[in-house]
Amino acid sequence: MKALTTLVILGMTATAASAASLDFSGVQGTNVGSFSVPGATVTQESGGNLLVGTFCAGQVDGFCFVSPFGSAAAGGTMDFTSAVTNLTFDIDGWNPGDSVTITAFDDLVALGSSTFTANGVVDFTGFASITSLLFVDNASAAAGVGYSTFEFDLADTAPIPLPAGGLLLLTALGGLALRKYKAA
Repeated sequence: MKALTTLVILGMTATAASAASLDFSGVQGTNVGSFSVPGATVTQESGGNLLVGTFCAGQVDGFCFVSPFGSAAAGGTMDFTSAVTNLTFDIDGWNPGDSVTITAFDDLVALGSSTFTANGVVDFTGFASITSLLFVDNASAAAGVGYSTFEFDLADTAPIPLPAGGLLLLTALGGLALRKYKAA
């Protein structure tokens, strides 16, 4: 009976977030305006294209925004299918003169932003619920940068409560135990 009670209590507790990453393998090459992968949609905001794969900073699992003039000095957005947390990703292909600002949002609320002037890891693990990213090229004097290796956890969603479901289950189990005890 103790083991069953323990299982019932464990079953009623929240589960941990699940790890995920973005897979760009199905959209390699040039994409006009936007593209979608399982988990996110990336949109070019400057009227240009998006390059995906080794064309952009040599990363198979990345992309870059391309201006109408052909340089990767452009910006755009990434909208996640559902809220994410513990987000990290890489900036690749930086050249002297490149500068980008990346802002994390939870719906329309800006959670924070960082400006990058070198290759490195963008670490947004301090934000609990990110629904989108805004990439702004700060009039880079160079070719622009690429973004790759997006890793995150899917944000926990609140469980749908069953009114008094746990109490009802425990009462039923207690009733069965009492019936078995009286029968013996």
